[in-house]
Amino acid sequence: MANPKIEDLDVLRPPEEKIKLGGKILDISFIPSGIAFSLLQKQDKLVKLQKRAQKNPDDDEASREVFELMAEICAELTSYQHKEMDIEWLRTKTNIQQLTKLMQLVINSVMRSTETVKFDEDEEAEIKNVPKATKSKL
Repeated sequence: MANPKIEDLDVLRPPEEKIKLGGKILDISFIPSGIAFSLLQKQDKLVKLQKRAQKNPDDDEASREVFELMAEICAELTSYQHKEMDIEWLRTKTNIQQLTKLMQLVINSVMRSTETVKFDEDEEAEIKNVPKATKSKL
């Protein structure tokens, strides 16, 4: 009896990339798909809020909403890996620069995970970047 072919999907995981925040180590290279989909949806909302805040620099409400959404985006990953690193932890234990950098790293990691994946020659399909419209349906 022939050995069954085993497709190794582990090769699709990116190389490890870790950061340190508040004395805790976070792995930002692997973001579970359920969290990634949620983050992509929130990122779209964040871009709209940032544009609103830029158009109206005196709009304190828009600036506050941007900060809160950034904390929410980051908390999805941080609290998944370290329960105590929830949104309240981020509000009280990070400054704006740390939160902004963390958000950039997390979003970049998610975006890299949606980059093109080519199949072997015998495969018909090719996965491309997930279109924005598809992201909002996920």
